[in-house]
Amino acid sequence: MTRLALLICVALSLAGCTRATTGTAAAPTDVRPWSAEAQIAELVQEFESAWNTSDFDGLRQLMCTELLAQDVFSDAELQDARADGTLDLTILELEIDGSSARSVIENHGVDADEIVFVREGGQWKWCEY
Repeated sequence: MTRLALLICVALSLAGCTRATTGTAAAPTDVRPWSAEAQIAELVQEFESAWNTSDFDGLRQLMCTELLAQDVFSDAELQDARADGTLDLTILELEIDGSSARSVIENHGVDADEIVFVREGGQWKWCEY
């Protein structure tokens, strides 16, 4: 009889641990990935997406202050550059040194370029044109 009582207690306690939820769980939208590598990989994806959808305001938000100071990123200039095609970026190499990083990124599997990133205001920014 004690064995049956023990099984009933275990079954009741396990049943009490489960419940249906009606909502959905999601991370806050302002949470960035933890590692610098993950943050830069996300930045590269955001840059590619902004370029491919001609979201030039979004693209400029991903650029570092030094790059934006070059004053060559008007919508018209970016649209002219965008006429060369879309991006399909792949990070081949990534070296992080404190608040700066260097990477080798290729587009559509060719034309590998070195791209520099810097950390400004707690966020990584694209800093190479």
